[in-house]
Amino acid sequence: MKEILDIVCKVLAAADIIAFILNICRPMKKILGVGGVRGTLAGLLGSGVFAGITLLLLRREVTENLAAHPLGAAALYLALLVLMIFCLVRSHRKKGLLTLDDIDLLDGADFEKICAYIMLLNGFENIRQTKASGDFGVDILAECDGVLYGVQCKRYNRKLNSRPIQEISAGINYYECDVGAVMTNSTFTAHAQELAEAVGIELWDREILAEWLMNMNEIEKTE
Repeated sequence: MKEILDIVCKVLAAADIIAFILNICRPMKKILGVGGVRGTLAGLLGSGVFAGITLLLLRREVTENLAAHPLGAAALYLALLVLMIFCLVRSHRKKGLLTLDDIDLLDGADFEKICAYIMLLNGFENIRQTKASGDFGVDILAECDGVLYGVQCKRYNRKLNSRPIQEISAGINYYECDVGAVMTNSTFTAHAQELAEAVGIELWDREILAEWLMNMNEIEKTE
């Protein structure tokens, strides 16, 4: 029994060391079903807990006591197994579901792609991305209820000024769009909102993106 416990403890220690290194070297954004910085902190906390348990199990006197009480050892390992299964199930349930924290980490090109996909699952059709350069301020062309939209995508970590509104205003004329919009993970300055209202440009800010993202995730969970 002692030999088996020694092997199990070593396996737990090795797994915990790997998990801890992964958490430090590459922040995980969906650990325990929590995104962003909170997910990384949750992963580090969970890894620290398992490290403490592993170190406790590796103590000679603890190992000897467990070997002397096989039923207690079995109960302990069963509890650990249940916890691991719970984490795996929760991770699987969250797999593939994006959060705003995930989107905040994307680069410009990937943000455009995910915007197109979000629009697809929120009622838009005939969606196509324009060329990467020389797009005249329009990143996505899409239709909804017979209306052609020209959309500029902006992944920003601060408020957007009026420049995107000026760019999309010119771009929709080039592509002969009915409506122009700026889609962002951020928000807009008061001046940008004022200009957008004056020239008829729709502003799809972080709040709207969150709503569409929730709709997309609900659809994906049912598939």
